[in-house]
Amino acid sequence: MNKIIKIMTVLLLVSLLIMRLVSMELSSVARTLGLLVLFLLLLISEIFPVFLTCMICIVLMPMLGVANSFSDALSGFSNQVIFFVIASFGIASSLIHVSIQKRLLLFLLRLFGKNINLLILGFMICSALISAIISNVSTCAIFIALVEELMMILPKEKYKEISKALMIGVSISSMVGGVVTPIGSSINLLALYVLKKQTGLYVSFAQWMCIGIPIVLCTIPIAWFIIINVFDIEEVNGDALKKYLYNLELPSKLEKGEIKVIVIMIGMITLWILSSWVTVINIMHVALVGSIIFCLPKIGVITSQEFLESVNWESVFLVGTVLSISNVVVQSDISGKMLALIPTLSSINSILVLAFIAVITFISLSIIPVAPSLVTLLAPAIIQIAIACYISPCIAICVFAICLCNCYLLPLDTVCVLTYSKGYYEVIDLIKVSLPLQMCLIFIVSLVSFFVGKILNWI
Repeated sequence: MNKIIKIMTVLLLVSLLIMRLVSMELSSVARTLGLLVLFLLLLISEIFPVFLTCMICIVLMPMLGVANSFSDALSGFSNQVIFFVIASFGIASSLIHVSIQKRLLLFLLRLFGKNINLLILGFMICSALISAIISNVSTCAIFIALVEELMMILPKEKYKEISKALMIGVSISSMVGGVVTPIGSSINLLALYVLKKQTGLYVSFAQWMCIGIPIVLCTIPIAWFIIINVFDIEEVNGDALKKYLYNLELPSKLEKGEIKVIVIMIGMITLWILSSWVTVINIMHVALVGSIIFCLPKIGVITSQEFLESVNWESVFLVGTVLSISNVVVQSDISGKMLALIPTLSSINSILVLAFIAVITFISLSIIPVAPSLVTLLAPAIIQIAIACYISPCIAICVFAICLCNCYLLPLDTVCVLTYSKGYYEVIDLIKVSLPLQMCLIFIVSLVSFFVGKILNWI
């Protein structure tokens, strides 16, 4: 299968270059889609390292006429998301530098450590709970530190499947947990803002949770079940864990560095939560300021050099390239042309309409893997679809936002990038888990939204 993907990738690359060289006329949409498919195939096949794949796509954008200039091909690197990713690495490095992650790991091991499958579930439940109130990127960064601490006890080479399961499980549950509350993700808030601006309608905190909680309660167990069955989870040497717990010499009182980290993190979390109501507070700015404080002499816990060394620059490059490709995709108006092809849905059952919105969202995210851009592009159309099908735009926007927060078919979302960059799993490993999960999620989101919508008189 991998050989077929590699052959397809090479043929597509050669075809695009030949067409450009012989000046064959291709529409802007065709060229953009060709580049997008090529980028995804290069990532999946792993013919080249991620950094080289990104470089190739950046060079091809102006060559194929997809981007007007080389500056446009690099436009994604000026996005604030880039700095948020960098800040996340710094925050994770600060947690690793002190003993907080060891205390958290100790708690999880004592609670779930008797069985490795239960431990994986414990990691997923905890990350989902925390992600309900703070950024899913920050949550993922925290749990990456815990997984890496655990893999020091269970060597990556020996327990390869466990490391895959934990990293993928943490990234998925961090994203799933973000739908529990409206503040769990900035995408939720952005979608609700568009809803209010377009229709004057409002989804309350409680109404959102009526949809979000059942979805999370259904999705986490299914995701866990898929993960433990996809990967051949090895039996863990209990002696290694017992020895770790026995030899773990943690002071009964918190150390000075731990207190510093806790105080800074509490401040950041508080500001992240307040950002839902105080618009002047930007979650990106909070993350950057927090990472700076972690590096300040006498105040912080790490040096600026340690911060720089903690950053996976290949991941940063991947995010920048994804954002650049998304910008040119938006310019080509592919989404608009897709929506123009949609037939009338007024005669279709409400639950099928909700399923349709979920499917369209996932497809669009595969084409434009930047959720904020899709909110701007698709939210007005989703609202019009809901009105045409005689259902409340409130339930339609909720389905749309929840699906936007839960696309993990490829490591293109910032959360998945963070775990993928650690090198514990390959793209195909993520696909094995995420493909059946995404299909289950369409069913779960549609069904839960339909019944909740009935209760709230939205359908």
